[in-house]
Amino acid sequence: MRALAWGLPVSVRVWSANGDLGCADADYREAVRVVSPGLARQPPDADHWSCMALVHDAGMEAQRRAGNRMRLREIAQETVTL
Repeated sequence: MRALAWGLPVSVRVWSANGDLGCADADYREAVRVVSPGLARQPPDADHWSCMALVHDAGMEAQRRAGNRMRLREIAQETVTL
């Protein structure tokens, strides 16, 4: 899990830098899927919080680079909700 949680945000940034927002967003969604179960535990695991912050940061960076303000706002809202 840890390798995926760290590797997928890097992949998001690489796809985004190459101009492929579709792949960047797919990797962002996969990273959220991988990390989310750790946040469902009570109490949530601190490592998962840290990983989720990196995931959301990468997703927001990709959407910012693409100029997709609506999706950027959605990710920011998810971050605030957490």
